[in-house]
Amino acid sequence: MTIAMRYTRTGNDFDTVRFLYSITVGFYFMRFLQAFIVFETVGPKLIMFKKMVTDLFYFTAIFLVFYVSFSVMYQANMYPNSSERPFLWANFLYTPFWQIFGELFLENFIPESPYRNCDKNVTSADDRWRCPEDNNLVIFIAAIYVILTHIVLLNLLIAIFSHTFASIQEKSDHIWKYYWYGIVREHYNRTVVCPPLIILVHIYRALRYVVFRCGCFVYDSEFRLKDLSFKGLYSKQLLKFADAAAERYLQQNKNAETQEFEIIKLYRIIKSREGN
Repeated sequence: MTIAMRYTRTGNDFDTVRFLYSITVGFYFMRFLQAFIVFETVGPKLIMFKKMVTDLFYFTAIFLVFYVSFSVMYQANMYPNSSERPFLWANFLYTPFWQIFGELFLENFIPESPYRNCDKNVTSADDRWRCPEDNNLVIFIAAIYVILTHIVLLNLLIAIFSHTFASIQEKSDHIWKYYWYGIVREHYNRTVVCPPLIILVHIYRALRYVVFRCGCFVYDSEFRLKDLSFKGLYSKQLLKFADAAAERYLQQNKNAETQEFEIIKLYRIIKSREGN
């Protein structure tokens, strides 16, 4: 789509194309993060980041309830009888959002603040330069909002992230191998054709799938290692390794059972001597 717009838009409309190009390049570089998943040390950290972003979306649903409710309280008490203008919505969402990050806007809550850059004589028809109403209850509302967001909700988010980190760290090896398998399978099925010509491959695969669903032919789409060039040598080595690993595992279990039996036997001897 960006390439098509590149040759169809001119003048001021090209700003949209530039914006789409920047988004495309940004996501293209973020795609390189996939290469780090194959590393055993960095891979689990990226998986943690992905899970934390998912947790953040669920947390946002809880936060929006407080955000919208306190936005209504601010607007109703600081700018009553405001006209319906775009500035109304900007002012409605601006203050409570930036208060999350520490910008408290105290000059809007404290009466007679020397930092206010507004005109008290302006009526409600001109919201852009209108001063907020001097209402001490708004200061109390702002204090409650800051306490809920900075202390309660922030610590809740930290606890959620800590739980996600601990759960993944506990099984990091298994989770990392699972995602590693996904990357190997993705590159196994990926074509060598580069974009935008890759659309031809997708069309071919879609047609092949439709023909397959019609029952015209059967094709093997199973993901597996092809052992044709080595004439079964790799499979033989793999079977030998599996047999050796199984034998080692059984031997370890046998030694563990023998050691446990010796401990129980020694314990019984000690107890019998204590009884005598």
